[in-house]
Amino acid sequence: MPYTVRQLSFGDLREDDVAGLYDGPFPWENTFGFHLAGMVGHDFFKPFAVTFDFETLRIFLTSQLTSPVTCSAR
Repeated sequence: MPYTVRQLSFGDLREDDVAGLYDGPFPWENTFGFHLAGMVGHDFFKPFAVTFDFETLRIFLTSQLTSPVTCSAR
């Protein structure tokens, strides 16, 4: 069932009206010791170069139009 996420943000990056899809109960919802409400798919990340820094637990999203956005894990 399609739906729209009103606002999705990672660090300073914010997107409004992101398309979502509900296809039943989410099997990983409580698997990792915290509530996982869903997953972000490739359509959201498609306009960016995505860099994972595993040593500092940061994700960098870089668009051709903007400066890199840093998303720190907490």
